[in-house]
Amino acid sequence: MERELRRQQDRLKTTGAGVILFGLWAFFKLNLLFLMGRSSLTALIETDDPQIIRHTMLRAYIILMILAVAMLILRYLVGTAAIRSARGGRLRPATVVITVILIMIESASLISGALSLDESGELLIDSLVSMLVDATSVGMLIGLLTASVRYKIIQQELLKEATL
Repeated sequence: MERELRRQQDRLKTTGAGVILFGLWAFFKLNLLFLMGRSSLTALIETDDPQIIRHTMLRAYIILMILAVAMLILRYLVGTAAIRSARGGRLRPATVVITVILIMIESASLISGALSLDESGELLIDSLVSMLVDATSVGMLIGLLTASVRYKIIQQELLKEATL
């Protein structure tokens, strides 16, 4: 039982760090997508005025970065809470709720990416690689969730044994 507890502690530490790193990946990916896909975005703006295009792109970038930073902060909170929990701290129910919300958001993103796959050469490979990384991120979040639940159950069982 002690061994299983240590195993779950290790899983919590590993997945907690992974969630933080995947948050950084998502942040950088959004920046790169915005910077690399500028020409596609400017084509969507229905004007030829460069100043309007510039202001629209700036607004879009600011909104995108606010959302990206919010996701990064949520992932950081979840990851550090998991690491803290593995070191003997308590994993709050709010952290579990945030983890579930992140799983739902990332799964929806993954599904929408799969539905909008373009079968044209290089873009297909880029999209598949990005989806694979996103799927790994979802797996990491699910692993964190299961490890935290199993850790809590084992902790309670050991507590019961100690009081008997």
